[in-house]
Amino acid sequence: SAVLTNEDNKKTISSWMFQAIDPEREQKVTEIQDYLVGDYLVENDVDKIMLGAHLAGSGSAAKFMPIGETLEIKKGDEIKVTYSTGLSKKYEIKAVIDSRDFFAVMSSYITIKEAENILNVSDKASNIYVRVPLGQEEYFMKKFQEIGVNEEIRSWEDKAGQANIISGLFSTVNKIFYIVGVIIIFFTIYVATNINVINNRRDRKSTRLNSSHIP
Repeated sequence: SAVLTNEDNKKTISSWMFQAIDPEREQKVTEIQDYLVGDYLVENDVDKIMLGAHLAGSGSAAKFMPIGETLEIKKGDEIKVTYSTGLSKKYEIKAVIDSRDFFAVMSSYITIKEAENILNVSDKASNIYVRVPLGQEEYFMKKFQEIGVNEEIRSWEDKAGQANIISGLFSTVNKIFYIVGVIIIFFTIYVATNINVINNRRDRKSTRLNSSHIP
């Protein structure tokens, strides 16, 4: 993970899906390149970053996050990234990912080359994505286990299920905020109306008192 900062408007947000990719291989597995506002990363990019639309706050993709809680930033702008090591670096936003894939629009992407420079590591990976024929996920998951892959193996359906849960949580929170907002509006109108009525009564009472003193 990393902390992203738009220094122009002082907006800061944590990116809990901060990923380093091999641009050439990634395009053979995912379809991020089909949903970009801007240009895809290339192998030697060390000062460029791609941001999901929900983080950037730009793009036509439906956003779960209110605009005030995004970076309000777009392609070509500059952003500061603060890593868990404490190191900070500025990047140019090369593209905004304008997809309907929840994980893609909530993610940040740099190149593996840049990650290795930042973390001072090489030939390391925390996740490996494998594209298999549609409908044969279970078959290949078993094959991976048979050849000795002991790490956790999850299908896209498992990942999508997590996205639906998170999406549902955001939807529930939005509904709660909406209901609370409506209650506050009605309460405000009620208070304002009662204050107005009380003031009108006081004005009428004052008028009657003044009238009673007219000779």
